[in-house]
Amino acid sequence: MWAAVPGVGRDAGTAATAEARELLARAATVGLPLIGVAFAAIGAPDLARRATAAPHPEPLALLIGPVGVRALGIDAKRWIDDVGGTIVGSPRLPGVLLPLGSVDGGGWTRLNEVLATLDPARLAELLDLAPHVRAQLVSPGGVR
Repeated sequence: MWAAVPGVGRDAGTAATAEARELLARAATVGLPLIGVAFAAIGAPDLARRATAAPHPEPLALLIGPVGVRALGIDAKRWIDDVGGTIVGSPRLPGVLLPLGSVDGGGWTRLNEVLATLDPARLAELLDLAPHVRAQLVSPGGVR
């Protein structure tokens, strides 16, 4: 899903970050989502392509739905105590929503820290990663 948030500045960025997290929390109550990530990408107001490189999208929030929680062997309550976040969805089949960063940055570092707490083999299996990508995930350097 793409959403345009008009306006420039900290207030619009803060509102976009909060809205993205709220949308993922609501998504946890619909069906059984596996994984969801909300990103912010700052674009030009006129949608024109610039001669300079555009900044990479910034991760705002990560949702791991009930199926993902179970497949990854996560004890949702214990895990959010360790890495932060909130339990979302059904109390019987909980999902986890983790704040990552903001439009100002920090999301990639936080996402790497969170993913590093998970079993890389289980994560690779859950995401059905290609063998060459799986090898990078479970390499001694850890999650990239």
